[in-house]
Amino acid sequence: MYIHLYSYVTPKRQANFRLDEELMDGMDQIREKTGAPVSWQVRQAIRLWLKQQGVKLKTDRKRAATRKRS
Repeated sequence: MYIHLYSYVTPKRQANFRLDEELMDGMDQIREKTGAPVSWQVRQAIRLWLKQQGVKLKTDRKRAATRKRS
């Protein structure tokens, strides 16, 4: 029996940048403690920083209400 799950993931662009050893060590500690991948931690930190700078992101939009089945 095969089960195929469709996941609708937001497309992502690859980025390459360097981080201080201290930052990587901190994120590694969080990964070991919580299991949160470093890439997810970086995305969350950037999202928070952009929000603090007043940047409106697409994900800040409210979703349309779903239709109720009758």
